Amino acid sequence: MGSSIHEEKAAEAVGLDHAPDKDISMAQQSAEDEHNLTLRDAIRRYPQAVLWSVLLSASIIMEEYDIVLISSFFASPAFRRHFGEYVPRTGTYEITASWQNGLSNAVSVGTIIGAFANGYFPHKF
Repeated sequence: MGSSIHEEKAAEAVGLDHAPDKDISMAQQSAEDEHNLTLRDAIRRYPQAVLWSVLLSASIIMEEYDIVLISSFFASPAFRRHFGEYVPRTGTYEITASWQNGLSNAVSVGTIIGAFANGYFPHKF
């Protein structure tokens, strides 16, 4: 589909030296070229994008790991013996409900603080 005379004159009026159809065809060609890249070529061509992707993925993985890790501590006998209270009826140590609640919610509070910091620090620095 060729560009009309009106489109060419409009492009010239705003200082463009090419027609919008040419931009579209160049964008389509660029998209096709990127889709045909092998993994190795993409890593070589866009190393910073790959690095940022890995860092963001790692932060998501670590966030979920943090949630699971703190809950698994409550079942650990060594953790219960060190931080828990002795329950004479069962003869074991248990982490009190208030501490379990506080530690579990601290993860959520840390996430909220991190989200606010993520909005503040990029603009600050």
